[in-house]
Amino acid sequence: MSALTVYSGKHIVISHCRDCDIPGYMIISLQRVVSELGELGGDERAELMLGLTYAERALHSVFAPEKIYIMRISELDPVLHFHVFPRYAQATQLYLEEHAEPVIDGAFFFSWARKRFSSVLPQPTPDIGQAQSILQKTLGTYFLQ
Repeated sequence: MSALTVYSGKHIVISHCRDCDIPGYMIISLQRVVSELGELGGDERAELMLGLTYAERALHSVFAPEKIYIMRISELDPVLHFHVFPRYAQATQLYLEEHAEPVIDGAFFFSWARKRFSSVLPQPTPDIGQAQSILQKTLGTYFLQ
């Protein structure tokens, strides 16, 4: 398991994002290298959907963000992976101070937040470490059900 792994299953790995200081921002990837959903077998698809579902549920129950974005972009890394990105009130407020928009564009907000909260620290901040620990316990419980 990597330093930021939250859950490691037979087919998927859920990790806390290592380069963005947003507690609960997770990356879900496959244990094997694939680039398209169509390459997944039935068991892989099933575990991936459980991972996405459980990650979203854990964020709602533990951190209560305003919104959760789940997306696949794969511009910088062509390997299939999904971002599970919580939008918190404090980040929304900062964003709206910089962008006078009546409705937030989720993709633009995600890009802005990744830059705004970017981190190059070799170790996770205490907030990220605490979020990772809470998510490990929460997701571990969900996957045991």
